[in-house]
Amino acid sequence: MVNLLLVSVIISVPYSITPLNPHPKLLLISMDGFRYDLITPEYVPNIHQWATEGTWFTSGSRVQYVSFTATNHMGIVTGLHAESHGIVSNVFYEHDHGSNTFKQFDYWNISGTAVDIKQSHEHSWYRGEPVWVTNEKAHPSRHSACLQWPMCDANFRNANKPTYYTTWTKPQKYDEWITDIDTIIKLFTRINDPVNFIAWYIDEPDTTLHKHGFHDGKLLITLAELDKVFSSLLDEMKRRDLIDKVNIILTADHGHAEIESAKTVLCVPDYVDMARIKWGQNMIYTGDEAVAREVYHNLTRAKQQTGLKVKIYTKASFPGHHHYKRIPSRIGEVILEPEIGYEVDFKCTQEEFDRKYDHGRIKYNKSTHGHDPSNPELHAILVLSGPDIGDAHKAGRAAHITDLYPLMCYLLNVQPAPNNGSLHRIAMNFHLKNYSYEYFNAMYIVALPLFVIIALVILCFIVRCMMYQKASQKTENEYVIEEDYSSSPV
Repeated sequence: MVNLLLVSVIISVPYSITPLNPHPKLLLISMDGFRYDLITPEYVPNIHQWATEGTWFTSGSRVQYVSFTATNHMGIVTGLHAESHGIVSNVFYEHDHGSNTFKQFDYWNISGTAVDIKQSHEHSWYRGEPVWVTNEKAHPSRHSACLQWPMCDANFRNANKPTYYTTWTKPQKYDEWITDIDTIIKLFTRINDPVNFIAWYIDEPDTTLHKHGFHDGKLLITLAELDKVFSSLLDEMKRRDLIDKVNIILTADHGHAEIESAKTVLCVPDYVDMARIKWGQNMIYTGDEAVAREVYHNLTRAKQQTGLKVKIYTKASFPGHHHYKRIPSRIGEVILEPEIGYEVDFKCTQEEFDRKYDHGRIKYNKSTHGHDPSNPELHAILVLSGPDIGDAHKAGRAAHITDLYPLMCYLLNVQPAPNNGSLHRIAMNFHLKNYSYEYFNAMYIVALPLFVIIALVILCFIVRCMMYQKASQKTENEYVIEEDYSSSPV
């Protein structure tokens, strides 16, 4: 009888003594290309229901320039703008002006020309500190994990790789995502070195949208699979008594916009001698001022003749508010930015498109990204849930993707590295446990007058110096300002 009672107790509480990491726990999930307005009860009923029960940013998250996968996944985990974290596109080059040589970054070999993908893992590419490093640096008993998260397997300066990580090698399917869920549960609950932070990357619906767009029915199938996977994750977390112990952030790196037709694609090879340039998906590198002028002229003339809605910038003319160009060795001489409905392609020709799509009579079902992030079509999903997140709240204002890093550090109870994000800016939109809005506002009221006084004193000092050494001091000041801006988060 005693033995039967003991067995009954063990069966009734199978996971009550599951070992967990003693530190706050967080699961970060990115579903690549998941646009903010795709969370509907028709498309993803389980995700929609979960979103209504947590904190749902109904306008999504505003991503950073350029709205590509590598750039924004690095922005999510470091809280830095592209010009600060250094990953300025999926494909780009580092130009050594002294030797006029180029070193390529192409983490996924998108260009098909990468000689050695491992080159894109070198620490020289990466600036800032990703959250998995911040978490583990805080205490030896903290452990991080990444499942396919872009560049989590890269070598960051003065930092170890996370305790556990897997590398993305190919598009995944439903069964592989279910296997990932099993891995996530095991990582949180294993006896030896249980983790307290996991970053999980899923490459859909981006893959489907690039191939099929929004309207041929394939997207609905993919969304249904993602919804089923997410429901399975929640079920497993409930079964293992994790749902009330782990905060969850569901987001994406960017949204998507349908391409109107094959006629709205700028095929760069039609207007540029590809043998004379290097391309970085949204940029053109030449290393030759005369060639750069020729490329710019040819593309500008093509835009005028075809009516294609593509903005063509020189490096100097590119808008500074995108926090993008102040890493000049990685920015091409010509930057291409399509408007919504348009795309830039470095591999196609319009003649090929005319044959394939019968001069526009066959539907061109494709979608893309890479546009100005201010377009709502580029906004990514953002939903928060967990023990430190308020319930059933809809935040109407779009969040900033750089704010996720300081938020994650707060949820993990670690000191963030220098970043461009703002915890207060995102926290003011929902209830964040133990976050003191009054303290922040009081500090702001005290600090603002002090800041103004200090600024006036500095200004007076600068004016006084300029009166004595105007020419030389002016040059020196400009140099210092440039160095500060490019090397420090702003």
